[in-house]
Amino acid sequence: MTEAEAIAKRIESFGAGRAFTAADFSDVAGRRNAANALGRLHAKGGIARAIRGVYYAPERSALMGTEVPASADEVVRAVARANKWIVAPSGDA
Repeated sequence: MTEAEAIAKRIESFGAGRAFTAADFSDVAGRRNAANALGRLHAKGGIARAIRGVYYAPERSALMGTEVPASADEVVRAVARANKWIVAPSGDA
């Protein structure tokens, strides 16, 4: 199994709506190879991009008939995992 196939298989196991970065696949491939594989999957339409470097498995809304983007919380968690940050709510959150 190639690195790209292993990454695609893991993305399928995540389920729809989960955000991820190349750093989430460091055990499967190097960061650059994982980023390239994610870029190719995005170009093919298999995954969607939330922000630069952060992707998610798209989810279809049966009610609206459109793609539902990943939640802001999921994107923040993905960025925090990639940078080894701890994110905590503050203020009115």
